Amino acid sequence: MMRIFLCDDNKILLEKYTRLVKNKVEEIGREVQTFTFGSGEELIFALSEDPNLADIIFLDILMEGKNGIETARELRKIGCFAEIIFLTSSEEFVFDSFDISPMHYLLKDSVSDEKVCAVLTKAVEAVDLREKEMFVFRNGSEIRRIPYANIRYFEVRNRKIHIFTITDEDEFYSTLESLIEALPEKTFIRVHRSYVINMRHLERISKDTVVLSGGVEIPLGATYVQGLKNRFATYLTMSLTNG
Repeated sequence: MMRIFLCDDNKILLEKYTRLVKNKVEEIGREVQTFTFGSGEELIFALSEDPNLADIIFLDILMEGKNGIETARELRKIGCFAEIIFLTSSEEFVFDSFDISPMHYLLKDSVSDEKVCAVLTKAVEAVDLREKEMFVFRNGSEIRRIPYANIRYFEVRNRKIHIFTITDEDEFYSTLESLIEALPEKTFIRVHRSYVINMRHLERISKDTVVLSGGVEIPLGATYVQGLKNRFATYLTMSLTNG
């Protein structure tokens, strides 16, 4: 199910783009849910508990209160990785948003429906690629998704897996063995009977601890030291080759 959020303080345009987006996504054979918001504050509040609930966000730039640039920047800070498509009546804000990594800008006064649909199709394709880089788990009745790059480490405690990201902590029921099978082997590795770390965040290896980004220290089991060093060397080599 594709979830698309649209935020604009112009109700007429909001309704227009909502219909267009819904029809186009259904046309390409995907189920879609659309959610509309009249302000940046409303959008931020809706995503505050689950920043990755939205797959794609159409976001007006010129709004009262928080403008679209400020809203998008706030969403990125809380860990929102949605594809953002800005709606604007002026190109003057383009250079203000490099740190937000928007997918596209659509000029309201001149953009055709065909152009909107073309950009939306690219956004859907980008979401499909990103889904392969998401960790998906169930917490109670909710399905949650977290980008792998955002995860520092996992810890098993009291029959639950605790997941620690760069901004938050969550938990779900599983075994460490099942978790390891589900994770990408090239970036995640077990370093202790209770811990699995993301090597993207590994900064230092000592005799009995590893230090992750943010200065987080994780115990390192003696039986895992050599395997970690070997795997981390391979990971660094692959990163340099691909980068």
